[in-house]
Amino acid sequence: MSFLKYSIAILAGFMLLSCVEDEIVFQDKGDNIRFTRSLASVAIDENPIIGVDIVNNSTGEDNSEAYDISFVSSNSNVLAVDNNGVLTPGENSLNQNASISVIATLKNIPIDTTTPVELVIEEDEADTIIVGRVTISENEAIGFEEEELKQIIENGFTPRGVINNRVSQIDLEFLEMMLSASFFNFKNEDLENPELTWISDNTEVVAIDERTGQLTPIKLGTSVIRVSAIVDGDVVQAEPLAITVSDETIIEDQPEPENNVSIIGSGTFQSNSFYTPAGSFQIVVENGETRLNLSSDFTSGGRVPDLVVYLSNQTNTNTGAQFISEDIDATGAQSFVIPANVDVSRYSNVLIYCRRFSQRVGFGIINR
Repeated sequence: MSFLKYSIAILAGFMLLSCVEDEIVFQDKGDNIRFTRSLASVAIDENPIIGVDIVNNSTGEDNSEAYDISFVSSNSNVLAVDNNGVLTPGENSLNQNASISVIATLKNIPIDTTTPVELVIEEDEADTIIVGRVTISENEAIGFEEEELKQIIENGFTPRGVINNRVSQIDLEFLEMMLSASFFNFKNEDLENPELTWISDNTEVVAIDERTGQLTPIKLGTSVIRVSAIVDGDVVQAEPLAITVSDETIIEDQPEPENNVSIIGSGTFQSNSFYTPAGSFQIVVENGETRLNLSSDFTSGGRVPDLVVYLSNQTNTNTGAQFISEDIDATGAQSFVIPANVDVSRYSNVLIYCRRFSQRVGFGIINR
């Protein structure tokens, strides 16, 4: 063989090893069981559902229907669970915790075996849940400091109110201004139609209807407007609003919410190829936009040509996958917009792919 032919053969072999899967032997890596929703806490007066997915590690196929699933609580007096994954806190279980584990038994035992085929979420992988005042998922818990989260679980969120119209100045001739307010309870739920009480601290400058919030400017000057409502049995005051009566009306932009990022999924990349991808990701809703965020510890595990990212229900092929971006770097933090018409809940993992050679690189199961 000539040196040129030898070099070409070596190069071709390297390409095959680096980005083309050896399809001569197919190894079924079996099924994997995982929680579809992990909880940090459950409210003592709620019955949320915790579920599992069973997915084939090789094909990405959902095999949940092939198994009988049993949920087990480490302490059913604190937190009971039925075989549908419905959680029921005990009467005196506040601020106590229990761990939920799972046993999934294959319904149809293969002919070549006489023992049950089981998938188990063991105690060390179990979901440890605190019974508290509010239900918070593990993904939601990421947004809080440890001590803050502990206080919220034990006591709930601090009830609060906000005046929705951010009026700083109002014209004497402006007679059609109606204020509104929103109030939130200890579960951070927006109360529907709370009974509001409005007051002005200077009615000679600005009058306000106690029930409707209708403003009436009277003369030049400044008045502070306050509103209250009964929330969880207590009177809660919203942050006051200072309004100046002048020669023009100024309505400020609504302030951004304190926490305008909602985490709807997260996971860690693992290898299903010659490469060794690693790092974590989150799927978030931020300012009305859904994004896939790769963390600073992300790596594709090698120099991969034409690296792309998908949402997928398969782990070994991009067939049927939702393309997200081709502008993906081999390492480091990065963020990609998920199209508004894409239903993220329909997909079970994030797939990293070598598009040029139709070769999988790695994937991460989306934990919700």
